[in-house]
Amino acid sequence: MKTVVFAALNSSWYQSNPVFYYLRQMICDLDYEVKMLALNVNDLPMDTLNTLHESGADVLCFSAYIWNRVYLQALLPDLRALLPNTLIVVGGPEAAGLKPFADFCIEGAGEAVFRTLAESGFRDLPLSIPPLHLRDLPFLYDARDASELSGKLVYYESSRGCPFRCAYCLSARDERNELRFDIQDTASLQQLSEELDALEALAPRSVKFIDRSFNFHPPFARELWKILLAKERSCEFHFEIYPQLLSEEDIQILEAAPADL
Repeated sequence: MKTVVFAALNSSWYQSNPVFYYLRQMICDLDYEVKMLALNVNDLPMDTLNTLHESGADVLCFSAYIWNRVYLQALLPDLRALLPNTLIVVGGPEAAGLKPFADFCIEGAGEAVFRTLAESGFRDLPLSIPPLHLRDLPFLYDARDASELSGKLVYYESSRGCPFRCAYCLSARDERNELRFDIQDTASLQQLSEELDALEALAPRSVKFIDRSFNFHPPFARELWKILLAKERSCEFHFEIYPQLLSEEDIQILEAAPADL
């Protein structure tokens, strides 16, 4: 059985990487041993190399962002020399610049591509495969993650895409407009409530919604806030909102929120 290691290189100890939790769930029914590593760009490269060497990985997966690309660019050549028989998979917004150091480079939405790559035994990267809609992705966390995520920022998304085209923001390139839940569907709202409870059960420092302009769909935002406020919560919930879209109804709902929520 091959060992697949998802090695998150975060910018701080209290952060986590939701991408690898998605990918773990995408291959949970396949014959792989999966390990999750939470590393830090403030760690000495030699310590990171030692941790990766000791992981016993047959496949090492990284996700490249603006905060870890330079670190990865320096790390991967040494990693290749240290583990010549280990396959390296790189994805994320900054993956293209790391192609020379990777066996497989995934650009764009990666869940369906990674699943297909894993089904091939990590032999063939599909050239073109439609991305999965957010509603079709499995819930990314489960109870075993509490030991790692307790006291940290836990990331979650209820939508993908951004309607705005700000020149300074990478999200401007994401033209999707996907909602994970349908507020007209009772079963979908029940799923939303269950996922919010599951996030809280991880005992995080804060649940951070990474939706861009969370309230771009005002009716959905209101339903989610109402579900959150329906009972006492044990952690903070963080949203990035577009102030101009707030209505008087939204303000009335949010005014009812406890100060520590």
